[in-house]
Amino acid sequence: MDESFKYGELENLNMKQLIPSLFLLLIVGCSDSIPIEASDTPSPDDLVAHSEEFRKEVIEVTEGVHVAVGYALANAILVEGDNSNIIIDTTGTIETAEEVKKLFDEIKGRIKLDDESLTFKDKNYEYWTKTTTKGNYTIKLRKKIGSNNVEEIWNGDKEKEKLKTEYFG
Repeated sequence: MDESFKYGELENLNMKQLIPSLFLLLIVGCSDSIPIEASDTPSPDDLVAHSEEFRKEVIEVTEGVHVAVGYALANAILVEGDNSNIIIDTTGTIETAEEVKKLFDEIKGRIKLDDESLTFKDKNYEYWTKTTTKGNYTIKLRKKIGSNNVEEIWNGDKEKEKLKTEYFG
């Protein structure tokens, strides 16, 4: 910025410079204006149809990802994990968040906590995971093909204990 012009020096401008500038502004401001086209005003039926797009519902976007639509200006998202779930709440009010959380809790209530995955076989072993109601983390298991001896190769709850941490992922 030019340091020669400082706040409060407007009164030092020459009136001969100011009057032509104001006159030019007046002429430009009073010239023919460009007409603005009016947009179609939506009818009440159009508004109702538009509102139907945002009716309250929970949509499963993909396996394990649910979006609550129509509860607020923004959506809330539930992402299901192996051992925990993440809720991304952008709804804006506590009342809406409580309503959406109740719906997400119903969805989470359908998830089995005592469960085992399908097995995966390699050359010598079968591998699978399981979850239990006692722990928060997956247990990874294997057994030699043709044997009944199951080995626990990784246990998330035990790993968390070893690390002595509140959060583990």
